[in-house]
Amino acid sequence: IDRQGVQFALSYMDVSTGQFFVTSLDDFTSLCGEIRNLRARELVIGYALSEEEEQIFSNQMNLLLSFEDEVTEDVQLIDNSLTDLEKAAAGKLLCYLHRTQMRDLSHLQKVVH
Repeated sequence: IDRQGVQFALSYMDVSTGQFFVTSLDDFTSLCGEIRNLRARELVIGYALSEEEEQIFSNQMNLLLSFEDEVTEDVQLIDNSLTDLEKAAAGKLLCYLHRTQMRDLSHLQKVVH
């Protein structure tokens, strides 16, 4: 996830199938609802969390938190039709996956908005 003001971008992926998605959310409550709907177990955070946000993610939602501030600009997977915030969230997720996954990721699909 990434944040700009009160706006959030959430990028998520099924690494086994390569499906890759991004969406924008208008507030923290909507973000938490979407994360719950996805049944996420880990969040890759691309901004400085507030103490309250960290407490909610870690303690209330029981999520593993990882942090990524580098962005990859993979033009084959990240479309120009996305907002800058969505591109940042998708790029940080891709960067994190390339750095941490010890397997081939050539099956990843273009991000869907």
